[in-house]
Amino acid sequence: MRTAHTKTIRGLNTGWIQAGTADALGPILFFLHGCPDDPEVWSHQIDYFSRTHLVVAPYARGVGLSSAARDQGRYGLEAFALDHLEILREVDPEAKRKVVVIGHDLGGPHAWHLAPLLKDRLAGLITINGPALSQMARRLKDPAQLAKSWYIGFFQVPRLPEFLLNN
Repeated sequence: MRTAHTKTIRGLNTGWIQAGTADALGPILFFLHGCPDDPEVWSHQIDYFSRTHLVVAPYARGVGLSSAARDQGRYGLEAFALDHLEILREVDPEAKRKVVVIGHDLGGPHAWHLAPLLKDRLAGLITINGPALSQMARRLKDPAQLAKSWYIGFFQVPRLPEFLLNN
C-alpha cells in the first residue's frame, strides 16, 4: 500500500511516496523522477517492488507535495542530495539499510550525485535515459546539444515551471 509523506526539510515542505514495509529484506529502492513528471511515473515499479522492498519515491522540489523554493540554489544537485539524504534518514533512522538509487531523465543526474554520498550503503545505481554527470557536462558544451537541452535551464528558474505546468 502506498502512502504519501511530507516533512519540513531544511525549511521547505518535502514530499515522497512510500510503499512496502520497513522490515522488507531487500534494499530500499529510491526512485527519482524526471521533468515534468512526478513520482507516479514509477507507479508500476512501486506496486511491483513494494511486495519485497521498501520503496521511496520523492517529489522533486516544486512538484506535488514538495514546496517550490525561492532560492534557486535549492534546485541544484547538492541541495537535492541533502533533501534525499534527509528523506532516507526519515525512512531508515539507523541508516542500516542498503539503498538502490534509480533515476530517470533529470532524476538521472540527481541519482549519479546521490550515489557516492551513500558510501557503503549504496547497493546499486540505475539510470534510465539520463547521462552520467561527466557525460552531461561534456555534452552541454556542444551548442547543438545545449539547444536540445533547453528545458534543463528552464526547470532551474524558481516558480516559473510550476506556474506554467499547473495552468
